[in-house]
Amino acid sequence: MSAPTALTERVLITGGTRGFGWALARRMQSTGALVAVCGRSVEAVAAANAHGLTGIVADVEDPGDRRRLIETAADHLGGLTLLVNNAATQTGIRFDADTSAQAEQASLREIRVDLEAPLALTALARPHLEEQSCAGVAFITSTLGFAPKQSAPAYCAAKAGLAAFALSLRYQWAKSHPQLSSIRIMLPLVDTDMTRGRGSGKISPEDAAQQAAQAIERGKDEIVIGRARILTTLHHIAPGAAARITRNE
Repeated sequence: MSAPTALTERVLITGGTRGFGWALARRMQSTGALVAVCGRSVEAVAAANAHGLTGIVADVEDPGDRRRLIETAADHLGGLTLLVNNAATQTGIRFDADTSAQAEQASLREIRVDLEAPLALTALARPHLEEQSCAGVAFITSTLGFAPKQSAPAYCAAKAGLAAFALSLRYQWAKSHPQLSSIRIMLPLVDTDMTRGRGSGKISPEDAAQQAAQAIERGKDEIVIGRARILTTLHHIAPGAAARITRNE
């Protein structure tokens, strides 16, 4: 296994105590990178510490936790070269059936976790990233951002917004901070707790993490993995056909 690149020397992965985030943390750790992960579960964070990672109990939905998370990770790792905005939530929200209060509460929580938190964490991490000669932020996006499904309107909206933010940020940094990268990682359906009972033909977290890590190490800023490539290509050629594939999921 190769040594970590300058970009992957000191990494913070949100939602890194399970699923894809955990697999990515372990993959980067195996190269010698210093990796911090956060999660809401005390037990999961303790397990991360037991594996030699820096585990931090934090809820990215909470503004105070976000600030503490960035400062704690930078302090424990001796700096920060890469923030991976991975934490996300997806629930079945029915604007056609749920009560107004239910739809409001559930959708706003998804927006806070899936969109607001990555934007806030990026802003908080920037001073630490600017201290490095090579650093960046990675955003886990989804094909559902351009081909949404009916069962997750808020999640799809958040992923669309996140993809747009990451690209706009890339344009800004290209002029003002060329040493900083804004990386978009588009995953297919990964076999995790969040996708249990949804879809088929899933990729394992380990396979997804391996491909994502290798692409980051090669300096890629647009990373599309597995079956996500098929839908992405179809969207460019025939967006109506891509929409029909996902709309009823």
